[in-house]
Amino acid sequence: MRKSFKIAVFIFLLILIFALGFHFYLTSKIEAKLANLPKQINLTYSNYSFNSLFGNLVLNDLVLKINDTTTGETNIYITSKDFQLEGLSYLKLIANEIDIDLVSFNTPNIQLYKHQSNLISKTEKLTTKKSPLINIRTFTVNNGHFTLNKNEKIEFNLKKNTKLIK
Repeated sequence: MRKSFKIAVFIFLLILIFALGFHFYLTSKIEAKLANLPKQINLTYSNYSFNSLFGNLVLNDLVLKINDTTTGETNIYITSKDFQLEGLSYLKLIANEIDIDLVSFNTPNIQLYKHQSNLISKTEKLTTKKSPLINIRTFTVNNGHFTLNKNEKIEFNLKKNTKLIK
């Protein structure tokens, strides 16, 4: 009985060490990805938490600004109290797919700007490189504000737990 107990404890410790190593590996990868975004994307947040067991990520006090790559003008400006991803699938991520159960914004202010440079003329040829397939099951906005700035301003508010995609 002692031998089987020692084997069980040894196996448990191996699993625990593997799980902790996997968590620290994923955490370092996420930190590196968030720190090395393309130059047209400016992302700041006050704090983040990551749960490697369930594939959940929360960014607190998020500020996201995406600029036009040629003119530098702001295309998207988002502030949010909390930004949450739940249920990230690691197996699909290995296959170059992003599969997420839930994307949620809490009290966001989303501003989209439409500049003349954003419009693509018919004579321009689009080149696309292979981007990962992104699958989001549910996209929610809680107490959000959305503004589209073109020549005229279009605004609307999103109330509690508005599900935009399901």
